[in-house]
Amino acid sequence: MQELSDVQFVAWFAGAVDGGWEPLEGGQWEADDAWASLVPGAPPMSGLVADLASTASAMQEAVLALAFVPEDEQPSNVIASHMVMVRSAIECLATGLWLCLPKDSEERAKRYLALGYQDVSDLLGTSGGPRSPLPKEGIRLLTEMGVDVESRISATQIIRAADIELGTDTLMMWRLYSGVAHGRPWARNVTRTSFPAPESEGARISQALRVLAPGIELARSLLEVADLRRRFPHPTALESERLERLRSAR
Repeated sequence: MQELSDVQFVAWFAGAVDGGWEPLEGGQWEADDAWASLVPGAPPMSGLVADLASTASAMQEAVLALAFVPEDEQPSNVIASHMVMVRSAIECLATGLWLCLPKDSEERAKRYLALGYQDVSDLLGTSGGPRSPLPKEGIRLLTEMGVDVESRISATQIIRAADIELGTDTLMMWRLYSGVAHGRPWARNVTRTSFPAPESEGARISQALRVLAPGIELARSLLEVADLRRRFPHPTALESERLERLRSAR
């Protein structure tokens, strides 16, 4: 997988997640999936991570597809389109990594449950306390596990945590892409300076790959970590060694 070029990897990743993503079967995923019953309607951990990977893959594919479209058929500001789609991919991939990177099973459970509780609350338009969508017994269990049901988990927190774990610097680019998505003047100015309009088809594709680079790096890491969870039924020295090698490769 690592020897694939970025273009090849995007295509391979799409095929992997569309085909069911084999690394999500067995190992530690079975224990992690058991926590799903505490949050009504929540998918198993493995299913959630697979869905996040699938969404990210769709965004990456769309960026490449747009880059190969003839210039006269592209949007007038194609770089902004690239950035908005990659922003989504980064958030999905970083969330998947944030959920499954911790070696400790209880920490993975806390992250999964905290995010699941927040999602259910957002879906129903409620917050913690007496209007909570969860039964009181469920809230008590979450609280006993150390889950703060009153606080919110932001994309910034998740991406920063993934960066710390992996030794990456994705947050900086995600902030730029988010600024473009929200129409922030500073982000538009940085984009004009750092990503000038390409003058050839090759330059357009190279520019798209440059925008994609942080998301591709996260995708490679997510597949590696998911594979570790599949291969080892419990945290082991070998798993720790492979994770450390993944971090030191940055």
